[in-house]
Amino acid sequence: MSAAELPAFMAGHQKMRFLRELSEGQRRTEYNNLSPELLERQDELDAMNTDDSGYDTDDVVVAADDEKADGITSWMPEVPGSVPDVEFHRPVLDLDFDAALVPSSTEGHWHLYLDALMPWDDYAKLLTVMAEVGILEQGYVDASLARGYSSARLPGVMRPAPRKVRPGRRADVAGNLLEERCNGCKLEAHQLPEYAAIALDEDYGSSLEAMRREEGTYNRENGHFWCNSCYIKAGMPLGVAL
Repeated sequence: MSAAELPAFMAGHQKMRFLRELSEGQRRTEYNNLSPELLERQDELDAMNTDDSGYDTDDVVVAADDEKADGITSWMPEVPGSVPDVEFHRPVLDLDFDAALVPSSTEGHWHLYLDALMPWDDYAKLLTVMAEVGILEQGYVDASLARGYSSARLPGVMRPAPRKVRPGRRADVAGNLLEERCNGCKLEAHQLPEYAAIALDEDYGSSLEAMRREEGTYNRENGHFWCNSCYIKAGMPLGVAL
């Protein structure tokens, strides 16, 4: 794949050359063409110790001439409106296993499949970090952690239209706003991952709507309900929460 075949969003990323494939004279030429900023960066790389991993830091040079480049980096040197002295990167990863990127039924969205089997604890860490850095939506990760697995619709399966969301607060017959909270922990539906999971699976507009529609202990007169954990701790009482 040439630079022209890279995804459009990689335009502007810093190109590079692999020194191991260059003669000594070609290496000197590359160094002489570097800007002071890039030369300082390359000197830092050259000063690092190499190891037996096969990924020596002194085996690359940040290229000044895009026409001679044979590599692409994650580094985006110029980001309009960015914070000074903060470097920005797009993930550029070298995977040693099969991977597939499948279009979602929602345009511009994708499902990523990695042939990398791992224990649940490791996978939960991966999901958590990907949410922290903004690659995955926090709600999707919260729901996945609550269920004990992540999921995606099969190729070709369309997402149904979102259900209408009811108003955020309800009132009793006297007009007093209901405190819709768990009877035990006092948390609201949006604070409990189990309802985020239901909202994601059933396409409800919010965790609150999912709780109102699906929670069997929800008391519509006072807004009380039992979350899964508190319901078990309370001895699994029959009927709605009082």
